[in-house]
Amino acid sequence: MLFLCAIPLLVSLGLRDTWHTMENVTLASSTETFLAQHGWHDIPQRDDAWYLPTWRGTARLNKPPLAVWLNLLAWSDLTPEQTNPRQLMYRARLVSVVVGLIMLGAVFWLGLTVGNAHTGLLAAFFVGTTLLFQRQARLASYDIHLASFVTFSVAAAWWAIGPHRPQRAFALWRYLLGWILCGVGLGAAIMSKGPLSYILMLLPCIWCIAFYRKDWLKNAGGLLIGLLVGTGIAFPWYYHIFVKFPGLSEGLAGEYAARRPEFQSVFYYVGLLGLVWPWTVIFFGALFQPWGLAKDSRRRQLLYAWGWMALIFIFFSIPEAKQQRYILPIMPAVGLLFGAFWVDHQRISDSGHEDKGLNWIRIPHWIMLAGAPLVVLGIMLGHDWMLENGYENMVIFGKVHPAFVALWLVLCTCITALGAINHWKNKHLKAGYLNAMWALVFTSMILHAYSIGPDQEHPVYSQAIKFNETVEGAPVRFLHIKERHDELNEEFVFFSMRIIHSITADGLKDFLTDPNYPKDQPKYIMVLDNEEASSVLRKAGLTEVLVFNQDYHEESPMLTHLWKYSGK
Repeated sequence: MLFLCAIPLLVSLGLRDTWHTMENVTLASSTETFLAQHGWHDIPQRDDAWYLPTWRGTARLNKPPLAVWLNLLAWSDLTPEQTNPRQLMYRARLVSVVVGLIMLGAVFWLGLTVGNAHTGLLAAFFVGTTLLFQRQARLASYDIHLASFVTFSVAAAWWAIGPHRPQRAFALWRYLLGWILCGVGLGAAIMSKGPLSYILMLLPCIWCIAFYRKDWLKNAGGLLIGLLVGTGIAFPWYYHIFVKFPGLSEGLAGEYAARRPEFQSVFYYVGLLGLVWPWTVIFFGALFQPWGLAKDSRRRQLLYAWGWMALIFIFFSIPEAKQQRYILPIMPAVGLLFGAFWVDHQRISDSGHEDKGLNWIRIPHWIMLAGAPLVVLGIMLGHDWMLENGYENMVIFGKVHPAFVALWLVLCTCITALGAINHWKNKHLKAGYLNAMWALVFTSMILHAYSIGPDQEHPVYSQAIKFNETVEGAPVRFLHIKERHDELNEEFVFFSMRIIHSITADGLKDFLTDPNYPKDQPKYIMVLDNEEASSVLRKAGLTEVLVFNQDYHEESPMLTHLWKYSGK
C-alpha cells in the first residue's frame, strides 16, 4: 500500500520549482540554517545554528524547528559548494514524502483499530490518492509534518483505548506503549507547528474515550500520560527560546490570527469538497451512512470517524483565517469514514439485505471516473491550440509523449470498466481497490504533466543566478528607506542561497566601513525601485551595477536595484 501510494508522490517530484506556498519559507529558513552550519561567503560558521533556525538572518521563533531539522538531516552529506537550490528542494520534498507515508501508515493502523484490514487499507488508499494529500505531501512545508505526526499520535491513542474491541482483555504493556507513542507523536507535532497540535490530538482522543465509554477513567489517565510525554519532548526547546527572548509569548499569541483584510466565511471549507476528489461523490454517501443503512456495531464503527471529522471541521471553521492546507489534519478521519463505508456496504450485500439508494452513489461516481481522463485528454490535445490563439494562461500541463498518454487513457478506461462491473455486482471491496488503482494511475499522469507545465521554471531563478554571478560571494545588505517593511521575496532568497540582512539608511555607513571586511573588498546594497534610495546611495559613493526583478507578479513586480561599493 505504501509503495503504491508513493508512486504519484515521487513522479517528477523535483521538476517544478517552488512557488508561492509555505514551502518557500520552510526552504529558505532551512537553507539559511544550512549555510550558517557550514559557513558561507560572509556568513560565519556556527555549530549550534541548527538549534535555532533563522529567517532573513533573524531567529525564526514563530515556527518550531523540526521540519528544518529533518531537511538538514536530508542534506547532511552536502556542503554549500557542492549543491544547488534545486537539489536542496528535491531532498526536502523527499522528506515530506516520507512523512506523508508515515501518515498513511497511521491511517491504516487506525483502520485496524476500529475495523479490520480492509478498513485500514481502503482508508489509507483513499487518503493517499486525494488531491489535497497529494498536493501537500509533495511540498516541503510543515503542514504535512503536523498532519502526519498528529495522525500517528491519535492512532497510537486509539490503539491503546481499543474501541470496537470491547472483548479485548486489558494489557498493561499495550496501555503504556500506546499512550507513550501517542506522546511521541504529539511531541513531534508540537515541534513541527506548535501548540495547535494539542487541540488536533485532544479532539479525536476525547471523542473516542467518551464514545467508547468503557474504562473512561483509565483512558483519561492514559491521555494524561500522552500529554506529559509530548510536552516533555517539546519543553526544552520552548524553554530555551522563552528564556532567551523575553516577551515572545505576545508574538506567538497572534501566530494563528488572520493577517489579511478579507476574512473567509465560516462555510469556507464546505466549498473545498473538491479536494477529496476523486472520492467526492462517495463522500456524500459516507457522510450519511451512519444515519441510514448502518446499524448497531457497524454504525458505531462509522461514528468514530464521523465524530472526529465533524470536530476538526468545526474547529477549523471558527477562525477567520482559513487556507486549504489548514484542513489537511481532517483527512485521516475522512479516509477512515470512507474505509468503513465500503466495508459496511460489503457486509450489507453479504447478509442478503437490500442496499437501498446505492445506485444514487455508484452510477454518478463511475461516470465521473470514466469522463475525467477524457477531459484531461482534451486539455492536453488543446495545448498547441491554446498557445497559438492567445490562451497561454489556460495552459497548465506540459506536453507528454502521445504513447504515454494513450497508455494512460487505456489503463484508466480498463480499470474504470472493471471497477464499475464489480461494484454493480456488489463486490464492493474489489471495486474499492480498483477505484484506488485508478486514482493512482490518473494522478501520476496529472502530476507529471503539471510538473513539466509552463510554470516549471520559476522566473526568479534566472534572476537569482544573475545576482550571484554579479556579487560572487561579497557581502550584501538589503536597504530599507521607507517606513513600511519592504521584504525580500522568499523564492529569491532561497534560489540565491544567501543570508541577506536588512539595514536602514542610518546603518549604511557602518556597513560600508565595517573593519571586519578588507578595505578593497566590494560591498553590495539591494534596494527596491525608489528614487530616494538612489540619491542616498549615489551620495555614499555607490554605483548601480544591476537591475533585476525578484518577484514575478505582473501587477506589482519587485524591481530591485543592486549597487556596488568598491571600497576605494
